[in-house]
Amino acid sequence: PERASALRNLARALYRRDGGSGSSGDLEQCIELYDEALELRPAGHPQRANFIYGLTVALYRRYCQSCSLGDLERCIQLYEEALELLPTGHPWRSPCLHNLALALACRFNRSRSPRDLERSIPLYVEALGSRPTDDPERHLYLFNFATALKYRYELSCSLDDLEQCNALL
Repeated sequence: PERASALRNLARALYRRDGGSGSSGDLEQCIELYDEALELRPAGHPQRANFIYGLTVALYRRYCQSCSLGDLERCIQLYEEALELLPTGHPWRSPCLHNLALALACRFNRSRSPRDLERSIPLYVEALGSRPTDDPERHLYLFNFATALKYRYELSCSLDDLEQCNALL
């Protein structure tokens, strides 16, 4: 049990040191350590969602640097697994909802599949509904949700989407 926590802590340190620069091997090593730690937290383990969350954040950063669809697909799959493990009201549920919605919106931007966009919107709604109005990160949730509504408006020309988008901003 201690090995998994030690691996996760080292992965977190490498993630912070990487800082999104993409210039060192820190992010690659971070992902490898999270993968190893996750293997020590099998399905049913009470801390599995915590380990999944850290891994998905690192994978998403790597996706942003490399545009690897494999990283994005894995993020989506892992966020879906984490959400199955996190009950309503859990402090990490809202960030997982938001990040899954964001990953689906990114995949929509690549594939133009309306299904991804349609899946993202209720996730944004649920994520926003569980954040306090004075939350310092709420503006990110609102911006990303408004962006998804704008994309859907561009596809459907539904004035409801445009009006809801404007109301958010």
